[in-house]
This record gives sequence, C-alpha cells and structure tokens, in this order.
Amino acid sequence: MSKIYFWCPLQHYQIESLCPSPKCPLVFHSWTKQLTHQSPRHPRLMYDLNGNIILVQSIYRCPYNLADHTSSGHEFYSASTDILENISQVLKDKFPVTAFYRTACSKDLLDYVVTHIGRGQNFLELAADIASMNFKAFVRNNKGSIDSNTFYERVMYFFASNEQLMHMFLSVFNNTETIYQKQMEAIPFSILSCDHTFKVSKQIGVVKRLDKAFVNQFENLYIALNGNGQVVTWRRTRSTSFKEIEDILKDFKACLDARNEQLNNDG
Repeated sequence: MSKIYFWCPLQHYQIESLCPSPKCPLVFHSWTKQLTHQSPRHPRLMYDLNGNIILVQSIYRCPYNLADHTSSGHEFYSASTDILENISQVLKDKFPVTAFYRTACSKDLLDYVVTHIGRGQNFLELAADIASMNFKAFVRNNKGSIDSNTFYERVMYFFASNEQLMHMFLSVFNNTETIYQKQMEAIPFSILSCDHTFKVSKQIGVVKRLDKAFVNQFENLYIALNGNGQVVTWRRTRSTSFKEIEDILKDFKACLDARNEQLNNDG
C-alpha cells in the first residue's frame, strides 16, 4: 500500500490564509495530481522510513483580478513556505514533512538521522541502513519478492544518498544553531580543559571538481571541556597558534566575570 498524504489546511482545518499581496483570502483551486508529463503540479516524493510518502498538495489562488480574467492571480502550494509560515504552530506540528530546496522527508526520517548522527554513525552508514529498511518493507509489501532490480526501480522505495542526508542534517542545524549555542552557553565550567585534536579535522574538507581529490579545510579542532567532560565551545583552526583561539578565552573570562565566578585551579 502506497503512503499518500493529502495536505490542505484551508479545507481540513477550516482556516483562512491571506495572500501576501493584496491581503485577500486565498481560495482552493485544485490538487497536485498531474501525472502525464513533467509539471510542477506533480505530487511530490517525500523520503521516509520503510518506504516513501507521496505528498498531494492543494493549490490556492488569490481571487484578485480573476473576475475580469486579465490575470490568473497569485498561486500557492499548500506546503510552500508562504503558506506554512502563516498558519499556527499547532498546524505546523501536524504537518509530518520537512521540505528542503530540492528534497523533502518525513519528520520521522529526520529525527532518525539526527539521533543516529548524534550517536556517532556516519552518513554513509545511515544511507545503507535506510536502504535496508526500505528493502525489507518492499519484500513485506510484495509477498516475499526479493527481486533487487525491481526494488531499485520502485520510486516508493527510493532512498536518500549520504550527501542528501548530510544536507538535511545541516539544514536542521542551521535552523537550530542559536538553540544549541544558548544551551552551550548555559553549561557551567568551573574547571576548563582545552586542547587541539587532529583526527576530526581530517574528515572535514571539500572534494575538488576536477580530480575529485579531497582537500582539508582545517588542520585542527580546538575543544574546551568542563569538569564533566562536556564541550563548552569549539573551533576549527588552521594551526595551533594562540591568536586563533585568543578571542574564545577572552569570551570565557567575560562570562565568568558576568557570573562573578572564577575557574577552580585546585586540579
């Protein structure tokens, strides 16, 4: 059974959404049900665990200028940023999909990625695990069929590559970076242990387009830990020079002064 999700907050929740300009209520026009040729009105594929989701959006139009037929009016898709940013947080939470620039996935898949990356799994391993879960779902839904060629041709079981998973993860981090920063600033550090590590930086870099060579962007990772081993700050550095981390140490001093505290030198 295909997983199909219809999303129309105007009809399903009886809410009103206004066109950004000229601020008149949007009206339902149609569904994204075009299948015969390439069209923005196609249903959208959403990566998910154990098989994917087909998202069928509603299309809204602004009735402004429609009466004289000189304009088709402004048009919006129900899962677009213009619509989602203007509905309540309660309804946003009901929408089970997170959309990115070129891809989209379920919130369950995104939680899976974030959780497992936090436990130290890499993106390549994650992509392989998700592919395995999709294949098991394919076998269950096809009465034990194990034709791998058919599996790879079925769009409902397509899985995100490790690069796509990485971009999803980074998008989440960009949206929540300030939250992480505030949490890190609230971590107490009466004891501070600082050092450079070289192993992590070897994995950070870019792949050159011409010869596909991997080039490191930084040589070291500077980490500061409190007495409980919690990371209170970090920075990628090109050397072990004091100049590259001097401002971090000054920020620590300013934070301690603001708390009217000082580091414990007993250790």
